[in-house]
Amino acid sequence: MGAVKINFSDSWYQDLQTSSGDALASFQQILADNESIRAQLQNYHSDEDGAPIVPSYDIISADFDPIKNTGQVRFAYHVEFTFACADKRAETRHTETSNFTIDPADQTLTVFIHDKISRDSFEEF
Repeated sequence: MGAVKINFSDSWYQDLQTSSGDALASFQQILADNESIRAQLQNYHSDEDGAPIVPSYDIISADFDPIKNTGQVRFAYHVEFTFACADKRAETRHTETSNFTIDPADQTLTVFIHDKISRDSFEEF
């Protein structure tokens, strides 16, 4: 699991605390165009063929528990694949939900991009 740590300001955290249930705008602001998040989303597809690239992503929902300082954000993004041998390109759309924690003392938001779930039918029997 990849963990991306992002520092935040006192004012961002206070705005989040007073957002009265709508945390989406706050998370869109602080998570916008973060290279580490993009790299983690891209890494999620590294076992697929075609040299995956995630050029951008959007935060489409955010849930925040102000008492526990935890929640979830949902990313929407597309992955571009380039197949050099065949000179082909392909694109797929994805959404992923990631948990996060907030440490107000350290002023750190940590987003956990989970690893791809894989199943091996051999292990199931």
